[in-house]
Amino acid sequence: MTKPFTLLQISDCHLLADPKGRYRGQSPDECLQRLSPAMAAFKPDGLVLTGDVAEDGSSEAYERAIDALIGLAPKRAVIPGNHDDPDHMFDIFDAAGFAQRQVVTWGGWAVALLDSVQPNDPAGALSPTEYQLLEDAQTLALPTLVFLHHPPMAVGSPWIDRYALNAPEPFIEAVGLGQVQAVGFGHVHQVFSEHRGGVQYLSAPATSVNSQPDRDSFTPDPTGPKARWYRLWRNGRWASGVISAG
Repeated sequence: MTKPFTLLQISDCHLLADPKGRYRGQSPDECLQRLSPAMAAFKPDGLVLTGDVAEDGSSEAYERAIDALIGLAPKRAVIPGNHDDPDHMFDIFDAAGFAQRQVVTWGGWAVALLDSVQPNDPAGALSPTEYQLLEDAQTLALPTLVFLHHPPMAVGSPWIDRYALNAPEPFIEAVGLGQVQAVGFGHVHQVFSEHRGGVQYLSAPATSVNSQPDRDSFTPDPTGPKARWYRLWRNGRWASGVISAG
């Protein structure tokens, strides 16, 4: 069988301008460093950062993220999260060769990179431009992955469910009509999976600090930083799982 394309979804790094800064009581830089050997061991062909790369939208945080991750995979993409500065982020990651605001074709798959960030609002929304990207991806007649930052459904944790994707029904309907096999998102700081309308919805937990699932408030998960992997075969077969620093 043809070798699959290996993709890493890396989310919610929450790096700060100060490399010694703390996020929810821990060092996000140290968390990312702890996870890096496990991610590298997968020998990924591509990676997608699904938002909240920085906690503070700073150049210093983005540049350290690039330094830490650029060597992991030859193909790279990024989308913003609600803690990011999207335009500032776009300029820095564009100069480093990260795909953004487009559909890429990797390993015989279409990968749609959707921006769900709203100004001054931690919840998400999709503009007509993002729906056009989704349509463009599906016209390629390839098996398709869709990435966005915000979850399009509740994950069972009230502390974050209040900040999910607003009005998700049109999105769920749109991805259920075509070639989409899975939708990957971040934002929730926990592992989540749900199958709906022929599409698998999967979270990437955070490389920074995660929460235990099904909690009313953020409750630190002691199992450490995590990311999600995908194996993508050209015939549309795929598999996914979670990488942990242990």
